[in-house]
Amino acid sequence: AADALAAATELPCGAPAMPERVDDVQYLPFDAVPRCGPWYGAAVDALRTAARRDGNVGVRAAALAQLARLRAVPELAVGLSDAHAPTRLRVIAALGSLGAHAEEHRCVAPLERALASDGDAKNRGAALECLGELGDPAEALDRVATRDGDVDNRLRAVAWLGTLGRAKTLRGVCLVDGGPAVRSLAAATLGEVFRRQNFAGPEGA
Repeated sequence: AADALAAATELPCGAPAMPERVDDVQYLPFDAVPRCGPWYGAAVDALRTAARRDGNVGVRAAALAQLARLRAVPELAVGLSDAHAPTRLRVIAALGSLGAHAEEHRCVAPLERALASDGDAKNRGAALECLGELGDPAEALDRVATRDGDVDNRLRAVAWLGTLGRAKTLRGVCLVDGGPAVRSLAAATLGEVFRRQNFAGPEGA
């Protein structure tokens, strides 16, 4: 099986060797992947199987790193179910990076799933940050992040809501959040959003 995986993942496009950590990935150019030939589907299938089933966390991480490098977003997203929290965190980071490089339409939904369901507060915070960087197109920060069980994540969500100008959600957070620090930040952020949207001068308009 190891030989088959090695053969399937050999890169005939002259690409450098792949690091084993998702957060060290150097992605193939977006338009290079389809030109790499018929090996692509076989490689992705083998890597997906390894990422999902291999009993060694290092092997799973290496397979996920290759999937990230090949921009195989749906297959990479299987890593969000990995039992190893640091591996899930690296997958989240890779999805965020891919989303910033012409893959946003495929990366947003997996990041939303991580935000809603990852059992590790650090991982949910990372997904929150990635979605904020992508502009939170589906408004997951409004629907999910403001209800996160971790106070620090809710504070992060409030900060992003201010950056994104989500005044309606901020008003709700001001009134109902169970954490005084979150309500206080929401109130201050709401005031800043209102000022920015209604009193911006010619240079800030």
